[in-house]
Amino acid sequence: MNPEQSQKDDGEINLTELIRFIWNGKWLIIGVTAVTCIIAVIYLISMPKTYTGKLKVSPISAIETLQYIDLNSSKLIDINSEELELLFIQNVREYKSLEASITENMYLKKFENETELDFSRRIKVAARRLVEVTKPEATSTLSFTTRQPKLARKVVTEALLLSNGNVRMELQTMIDIRVAAYSRHLTKEIEDIDLSSKILLKNEKLKVQARLAFLNEQSAIAKALGIKEDTPPTQTIFAGDATINGNIDIRGSYTKNERSHYLLGYFNIDKEIELLLSRRSPQLFIPKFLANERDKEEIIKDSTITRTKKSLALSPIGSNTFKSVSYNIDSLEFKSTTNSLKILLLSIILGGVMGLIVLVIRVAVIRKK
Repeated sequence: MNPEQSQKDDGEINLTELIRFIWNGKWLIIGVTAVTCIIAVIYLISMPKTYTGKLKVSPISAIETLQYIDLNSSKLIDINSEELELLFIQNVREYKSLEASITENMYLKKFENETELDFSRRIKVAARRLVEVTKPEATSTLSFTTRQPKLARKVVTEALLLSNGNVRMELQTMIDIRVAAYSRHLTKEIEDIDLSSKILLKNEKLKVQARLAFLNEQSAIAKALGIKEDTPPTQTIFAGDATINGNIDIRGSYTKNERSHYLLGYFNIDKEIELLLSRRSPQLFIPKFLANERDKEEIIKDSTITRTKKSLALSPIGSNTFKSVSYNIDSLEFKSTTNSLKILLLSIILGGVMGLIVLVIRVAVIRKK
């Protein structure tokens, strides 16, 4: 027999002996494998499983956004789908709605002798572990991790409804603040106009008083000179080194190039005094005052606040149909992160290997004896 044939026979003998060896110890291998499988099953049963689920959240549709056209036309607020989604996501990330829902649905149970503060801290931690917010695409994704999928689904459903309600209240508060600010703005404008008109009236009163003082002086001069009616300007009056036509301005000083007023005669001057004293509505002689009144009337007629409140009541914010985002809670499915089949297959493979090792050790011990 040549060497190559000898090696071939040895290989066949060894393979045959190996098969016979394994067959003779099959029950040992099967037993060890069964034990590992049982251990794996006990592990799967006893160890709590972790479940994950995802929920896509998208902005409201263009048609739903149209419901805010009237409210946006008031110019006090601009509501759009992107802002609503942002407010909703921010509210979810604050975890207050989730914490409230966890407490309401007893997602966590208070331990014996646990303080309220410690229990509250556990709820905060659980809320942050339960949900994670990401935005990989145009729509946001809420990812959930839990060991109580059925209860978690209920908690999430109510938490999202709470967040939606919180967004609605936040918008309501925002509009109330802006309406109040606009109302203060209008009030301030009216106050400024009233102050301006008051100053104008005061200045007009001073002007009239100065005019009356001037007219009384000119009337006295005319009476002293015996000038009753209007007289042609044939005389001049010297004031210091300057020769002027003797009219006097409202400040009581002579003004150049003006006719001496007393030449009108005290009869005419007294008539002017009488007319000035008989005025009952001095504001009618102040152009700026009348412009102020028109501006004030425009402010009073401003219907922005009334229109905003009416539009708010008719918008989704003013009803129970408000929706900040779109999502389908029925699409939320929790799946276990534990691959039971994979663990069982690994336990079978591991059991078989361990069975072979035990079998080899057993045969070696028997031969040694």
